Amino acid sequence: MLSMSRDDAALMFSKWKAHSPLLRIMSVASLGMFNAVGILADFSGSALELAGNGWTFTFPLLDVSFQFTDPREAGSEEVRQSAKAKYDCGIEILFPSGDRLALLEMNFHAGTAAENEGPP
Repeated sequence: MLSMSRDDAALMFSKWKAHSPLLRIMSVASLGMFNAVGILADFSGSALELAGNGWTFTFPLLDVSFQFTDPREAGSEEVRQSAKAKYDCGIEILFPSGDRLALLEMNFHAGTAAENEGPP
């Protein structure tokens, strides 16, 4: 993973808001874990709203850091190939509390995993 500036993250969030690709959304927090497929419903400089089938979450973006994720950088060849078939790229958001939120743009080019997820 590569460190990502707030401006670069904002560009990707704006693209996701405009085009509404399906995202794999994974949150690891002190209160528990969340794993779902949804879209970026809204984005401002201070918050990110994610939505799926029957749910909506808003995450504040104050004092967070961003990391760019690329499936081609996975540690093992097996994981790399599996991830490339499912995801194009993503952002991991690191909160001051230690909580993490990963957003991975789902890949429809491979035609299998993302199609089986269905729209939010």
